[in-house]
Amino acid sequence: MAKTFKEIRGCVRAKVRAFCFVGAQITDDEIGSTKVSDLHLTQNSNMPGIPPAEALAVQLKQCADINVDLSGDQLINNPDLVGTVDTVAQLIYGQTI
Repeated sequence: MAKTFKEIRGCVRAKVRAFCFVGAQITDDEIGSTKVSDLHLTQNSNMPGIPPAEALAVQLKQCADINVDLSGDQLINNPDLVGTVDTVAQLIYGQTI
């Protein structure tokens, strides 16, 4: 059974926090309202050689119980995702229902 939107949104925010805001004093709501284009994406030491946006997409896909269509290219170049972190959560949730 797929997770609820609230669970997926919480997971997406937590993954973005771990990936982009380590040690920063920022609330979950602030993360959720951050534009995807404003995220500071850096090379993930756990995924060497994978472009940062792709590595983040891999992490975010883990928030759904099913395989969702999300790539690093979509995170950066998809006009539907020129929104916020919560927009990405909505996209992931939309694929689970």
